[in-house]
Amino acid sequence: MSAPATEPSKRPRPPCSVCNNLDIRGHHKTQGNRLNLYINPSMFKGKCEYCYLLKSMVGYFAPRTPLVIHVHIVLWQPIRVSFDTSRLDRGSPSDSSDSSDTSEFEFDPSDGDQSFAFYLQDKSPAFPGLGLRGPYLTSTELDTSTGFVKARLQKCLADHPSCSKRLDGPLPTRVLDVGPNGADVLRLVSDPNIRTRYLTLSHCWGGKQPLMTTKANLDEMLAGIEFEKLPVVFQQAVEVARKLDVQYIWIDSLCIIQDSQEDWERESPKMGDYYEQSYLTIATAASPDPTVAFLGQRDEKWRPIKFDLLSRYHGPQAVYAQRLPTTREDEGQLFSRAWAWQEAALSSRTIYFAPSDLIWECWSRITPQHYSHDLNTSGRMGFSTILSRLRQMSNDLEDDPNPRGEAQTSEAHDAAEVSESDDSSIAVVDRINYVWDDWDGLVSAYSSRLLTFAEDKLPALSGVAARVHSETKSDYVAGLWKDNLVVDLCWEVSEERGREVLAPTPTSYVAPSWSWASVTQKVETQVERTIQNLEPKVTVVEVSCEVPGLNPFGRVSKGHIALRGPLVEVELWCTDPYQAAGYSLKTAGVSRKQWFFEPDCLLTAHKMGLFRSATVRRATQGEEGSKFKVKALCLYIGVARFLDGKDKGRHFAMVLGNAGDGSGAYCRVGLANCERGDLFNGAAEKEVRIV
Repeated sequence: MSAPATEPSKRPRPPCSVCNNLDIRGHHKTQGNRLNLYINPSMFKGKCEYCYLLKSMVGYFAPRTPLVIHVHIVLWQPIRVSFDTSRLDRGSPSDSSDSSDTSEFEFDPSDGDQSFAFYLQDKSPAFPGLGLRGPYLTSTELDTSTGFVKARLQKCLADHPSCSKRLDGPLPTRVLDVGPNGADVLRLVSDPNIRTRYLTLSHCWGGKQPLMTTKANLDEMLAGIEFEKLPVVFQQAVEVARKLDVQYIWIDSLCIIQDSQEDWERESPKMGDYYEQSYLTIATAASPDPTVAFLGQRDEKWRPIKFDLLSRYHGPQAVYAQRLPTTREDEGQLFSRAWAWQEAALSSRTIYFAPSDLIWECWSRITPQHYSHDLNTSGRMGFSTILSRLRQMSNDLEDDPNPRGEAQTSEAHDAAEVSESDDSSIAVVDRINYVWDDWDGLVSAYSSRLLTFAEDKLPALSGVAARVHSETKSDYVAGLWKDNLVVDLCWEVSEERGREVLAPTPTSYVAPSWSWASVTQKVETQVERTIQNLEPKVTVVEVSCEVPGLNPFGRVSKGHIALRGPLVEVELWCTDPYQAAGYSLKTAGVSRKQWFFEPDCLLTAHKMGLFRSATVRRATQGEEGSKFKVKALCLYIGVARFLDGKDKGRHFAMVLGNAGDGSGAYCRVGLANCERGDLFNGAAEKEVRIV
């Protein structure tokens, strides 16, 4: 696909006022080595070959002309272009004197629900800062893929001190012996005396039960497993292991006895260790279930399209544009699964067989075989980097007399500050705050993942929680930490859900209502310990959770927290039960607009008796929402201020409804915040029990 020829000219001209010749140089909005342009397509210059190229590429990837195109330019990288197909041009857009003006838009390099990137295969004077990429591989062929993996393994083991570790540790309780190349029979092995390297597999079950080990067939699996009886994902993982000269691989469905609760209780707490200590994790993101191969031809939609820039100075210049993944299906179902999140978070080294690319991740680096955008901020990767930082803090925390950072105040923070030039002497009390903030970041990423069984919400995070506990020595209570409990209570369902409707809570018990694990949508903690100080207004009287199994970081069967603090009655209004914006709070003398309220889930009115006024509770699966106006309680949690003291602060309160169990206990239904601290002036302090 080519642009029509333009009239040659030797006379230089200034860069295009619309697209800046797709270059970061000379533009007033360039920041460092990057430039973001928001372009109204109606403003493309007809005589600019760069505008015409961009228009041609957008026309290929967009069903209709978008209202706004975001062009994200980073020096020496492919240029990324994104747009929102829900905001398509249906008429004449308003005129603008500056089509690249970003004043109406908040920068987000991942904005838009469609995007592509374009690059060069050879250097071109027409694009002095555009990134180079080699030819795109249209298949994940075994030899080529393992060649890439071997090269990354060699570099990681040789050049990454943070990734280096002993590779000949004990094997998991059971592993699959892959045998030599071409072997028709494999077998499960259980030998605690073997010390050698092994691989781990991260895969989607996808509603289809793979071949699995049960109490009935355990002896048979130990005796031998025919290669042909393995689903194709397992077969190909075995072939990768053989190519890498690794004899053993751990696969969950084969190496844990699936119908043995005892074996599950014993093995599930070890899964984090299994992934962390493996030589490499194979993540089969391109396979929605074990019957779909991850090695083979890629979908045609990922193949780059060649476009020609007919430069008036340099002649025809070839560029290649490639669609980028923007949906869960595009990225691979594995990246939406909660168990796979922990496997990625804990693995020392992972190779992702994604639908569009092969991507390497270790504690030090993320490297695509071809191209992947925004690697440092990708929502699907980067978790092990945080875990690596936690490990590096370990020695400092062990030497600190107050490793939990207890009673941290803004004054204590000021006293602990050191020069930026002496990073090694950063106060440990500050380092523990980084741990808490890192945990909150991990929870936010994890909470958006999906589970087949709601009760697995805490078990699927237990390996990561165990690592944080080893660094902080803090007690773990249903996804929160006792030594950061008041801050941890300031979580809310994320605004990021945008177009999603509020979901009901599961019918099965997962966690107490004050825990983020009790809801099914993405959450975010509203206080960052590293930049804010929370002055608590509540006292934690008691907190308790019952753990029925052997894993102290796993499932809980019940839990409660007793808090004492200022308590006020409020009116909770609901005009649209399925949207967060449909809920609002009101107290005497304070308008609803002064409150910011985020419901935890779909809420419903709850009548507590014939002559008692209605209150509110969480809706469970199968229940429908409706409009209401009821009484609720607000418990003052605390006020958060930035450490520089330049803000007024934001006051947080937990909104409570009756638990409805006849005990007089309450359940959390949402989090409220407001800038006015006098709302709780004169409020009586009361003790409440929340379940």
